[in-house]
Amino acid sequence: MRIFIVALMINALSFMVMRIYWRLTGKLSAEIVFPRQKFRTEDEDEVIFLSAGNLAQPRRAFEFLYSKLRRKQYAFLEFKMIGWSARETAKAIAKAVWPGNRVTMYAISVGDHVARYLDESPALTQLQIYTINPCPCRRAVRKELRILLTVAAPIFWVLCHMIGWLSVIPFIPATGGKYSLVLLADQYMTIAFDEPPIIYAPHTQGVVLSAADELLDNDYLEQVFADQKIARVPTHHGDTVGMAFEYLRGVEKLLELPEE
Repeated sequence: MRIFIVALMINALSFMVMRIYWRLTGKLSAEIVFPRQKFRTEDEDEVIFLSAGNLAQPRRAFEFLYSKLRRKQYAFLEFKMIGWSARETAKAIAKAVWPGNRVTMYAISVGDHVARYLDESPALTQLQIYTINPCPCRRAVRKELRILLTVAAPIFWVLCHMIGWLSVIPFIPATGGKYSLVLLADQYMTIAFDEPPIIYAPHTQGVVLSAADELLDNDYLEQVFADQKIARVPTHHGDTVGMAFEYLRGVEKLLELPEE
């Protein structure tokens, strides 16, 4: 029994040490993945980043947008199983582009936290952000869910660290892949306690809101993004796969492009 207890303690402590190391060294940023090598086009100075929401990976979550990405240079912000930091992801994006690059970002739900940090980045002067069902802070969540999340998220996060390395095993079904417990815990903690700057959004061009969003407070979001263009779509929260056409129409309204 003593050996078992010692093993559990070593497992938890070693994991906590590595989590601190990963956070200090920026390893908790999403991985920037370019699906193909860069090629010359008229848009080669623009780089597009795709940030998915909770329980999703960007390759699947953004399939609805692929028709708008042809002949463009884009990158997926893929979540790692060791956890996630929105702030570190924003820093990684700023380091990945040249000073003269035009940067466009599409973000969904909790992925909007990355967009909020980019919005204040002095390194990105040519930045455009389009955000879908954004959840930039806890106040954007419906009140009844907000209370539950505020209480449950820290407990879940602590439990993940107590079970140590077991929490990085990907087994939770998600859109476009699987999630680990600690990745999910980091996302919930981000929603509940991360406070990126949202007083104003100088680079945010437009927002897509779902008329039947069961998770977010659209009234609050309309106040936050009162100066931005808003497109409303008849969908539930973040269902960019099942309601792909409606979300594409919403983005097209923001881009002022003809429907295909």
